Amino acid sequence: MLRALFLFAGLAALCAPLLWWGAESALARAPVAQAKPACKPAGPLEAPVCVGCGDARHPTRRLNEKEFRELMRSYAAEPAEGGSALDTLCYYGPQAHFMLDAVGACEVEPARVERLRRELARDHVYFSVRVIDEHGVERLTLKNSYTPFDANVHHHLNATKDVPPCEISGTLKRVGLHHIWARF
Repeated sequence: MLRALFLFAGLAALCAPLLWWGAESALARAPVAQAKPACKPAGPLEAPVCVGCGDARHPTRRLNEKEFRELMRSYAAEPAEGGSALDTLCYYGPQAHFMLDAVGACEVEPARVERLRRELARDHVYFSVRVIDEHGVERLTLKNSYTPFDANVHHHLNATKDVPPCEISGTLKRVGLHHIWARF
């Protein structure tokens, strides 16, 4: 039993590769038991303050207007598939979205601005966990759970086998174009 719990803790810490972007029409949304949004609006040209339970000790510093303009210039010069500026803009997420609306596109071509808006609009993932013990028996599963970014979320596992009912909780934060940071 103790071994299964250690296995579960290790897999939860390494669950980032099990995350994927879910298409609304392809996967049915599972209800979120409890989600507390962590972004508070700010004044004009100020980025919203975002802190969730998982990133409270690692807050995202504020994106100022000068940095935003530099990132947009770099983004305009990057290859079409993206690069470090697009990664950084995705990391700032709600702040970059706010700045894009408040400051504007900074002379970036419309097709790139549209791509950036699509990426910044991504606000969730579908999260799955599967725990298998040392004998190959699947003990715990959570399948396709709708999980918003930057929110404290409690997931009740869908199925258990010979283990007490349990839940996992924590925060997911987007830290790049294809990277998600998880803390559970």
